[in-house]
Amino acid sequence: MLSRRSWGVPPMTRKRRRVDWEEEERRTEETRIRGLKFTLGAFVIALGFLLATKSLHRGWPVGSAVTVLAALAGGTLLLILMARGKK
Repeated sequence: MLSRRSWGVPPMTRKRRRVDWEEEERRTEETRIRGLKFTLGAFVIALGFLLATKSLHRGWPVGSAVTVLAALAGGTLLLILMARGKK
């Protein structure tokens, strides 16, 4: 017969560790800021790629790609502002 431990069920005698909510909020804020940095970095890399493509191939139109990138950046900014307003 299987024991309770082999089922993956924690024993009932073990107490839960207390949650330090201030530490959790600090970690959440650090994660949010790191995500914003990655998002900003991705937009800068995409814009740099578009500008490099335009400088190498002058005949290629990149106006529509820049417009799409600007729309994505604006939408991302709007979502960030809405998420900040929920706090």
